[in-house]
This record gives sequence, structure tokens and C-alpha cells, in this order.
Amino acid sequence: MNALTAVVATDRGAVRAGNEDRVGVFGWVAPVEQATPVLLSIRGGGPAVVAVADGLGGHACGERASRLAVQWLLAAAPRLDGPAALREELVRIHGELLRDAAEDPARAGMGTTLVAALVLGDGVLGDQVVLAHVGDSRAYHVEPGLVERLTDDDAAGGGAITQCLGGLPGVEVYPHLDTQKVAPTARLLLCTDGLHGVVPAPLLRELLAEPDPVRCVSGLMDAAAAGGAPDNVSVCLLCFDDGQPWRPSDG
Repeated sequence: MNALTAVVATDRGAVRAGNEDRVGVFGWVAPVEQATPVLLSIRGGGPAVVAVADGLGGHACGERASRLAVQWLLAAAPRLDGPAALREELVRIHGELLRDAAEDPARAGMGTTLVAALVLGDGVLGDQVVLAHVGDSRAYHVEPGLVERLTDDDAAGGGAITQCLGGLPGVEVYPHLDTQKVAPTARLLLCTDGLHGVVPAPLLRELLAEPDPVRCVSGLMDAAAAGGAPDNVSVCLLCFDDGQPWRPSDG
């Protein structure tokens, strides 16, 4: 596995009373208020997992659902050896959230979206990444001069979520998975709809061109705030090198 760096920020925004988002990277779960970007790095040591979850707003215990989903997925990292294992784990988490909700009527209907990246490095051909998502939290592929959306929202007309982890008993979940090789110059942006629902695509592309990853995440959070930040905002920028700014030759 090449050196991996993740820059993380999460904030309740300007309107919501609390933060129902959760971000987890390399075994660490960010606090509910981490508007200032934090940089974490690892090198080697087995599968690496990063995850961004958005507890369903207006539903019971959305913050509990997102926290548990992220914690459980990070704890499962050592046994996640590919897409089949990741899919199985997300289905298991879905069931565990339903069981947790059934233990207390106040938790009825609790659920969360989730987007995650499982990094499996071979040290030769680059890192293999398995992307998974349920709901409308998104992943984007970023390289100098390129921003490509990698996920399609589980959403109906008007933005209503069509599936989540947890939620209603008896409803199955079908996680979306995709596997790809990632070049050392690539980055992956994982985010909740508090970012992509407020920051238009042209501005998102402009902000993601920032070479320094910490300044990039700061710019994304500032743009969401400038757009009114009506929802919780969470960002994880995953870099497949040492986290240093892109060099001019990369562009």
C-alpha cells in the first residue's frame, strides 16, 4: 500500500441544532464538531477504510445510526479483503441497526446513508480501491484537471432517499460497489449532501483543483458555509501519496 493521507472536516452547519454526520478514517472517528480540517496518514499495515455517513435528518436517532455504522465498519477493516466482504459487512450493519432500533421505541426508523472506500494496496500497480455507498452521500475521483463523480444517489424525485442502512424493518438493502485502480496522483472525495447539495458542480471542480489537500478541504467547508450551510457538512479527502500538494508536473 502506498502512503495514504486523509483530510477530514465535519460541521453541523448554520441551521441544524446538532450534527448527524459521522466521518471515520483509519480506525479514528471524528468528533461531531471538527470544522477545522484534520490530517491523518498511514503507510501499509493491511486494508484501510474511510467512511462518511449522514444520519437521516428528522428521523429518530440519526446521529446514533451514523456513528454506529461508521464505528462498526472501521472495526471490520482487518477482515475486509475485497468487494464481497465489504458488501456482506454493509448488509450485516444494516441488520444490526434494525436490531438496535427495535430495542427502544425512541429509535424506531433510525437510519443513515454511507459512502466508504476500502483501500487494498499491492505496492506495484497502485492501490486497489473498493467504493461502496448507500443513499446520497457521494464519492468523486479527483486528479489535476479532472473531477469525476463516481456514485449515483439512491434518491427519488424531490431528493427523497430510496434506501439507507437501517430504516424500516423488513426492507432489504442493496449496497452499490465499484472496484478500480488508483494512481498515486489521484484523490478521492467522500462527502455528504451538505456539501454537494449546496456547492454547485463548477465551483466544486474549481475548489478541488487546490493542490494543498488541507487548504482544499478548508475551501470546501467555506463554500458550504457561504451557501448557507442548511445541513450538516462532512468531507473526507483521501490522497494516495504523502499528502503533499500536487507538484506543477502533475497538472
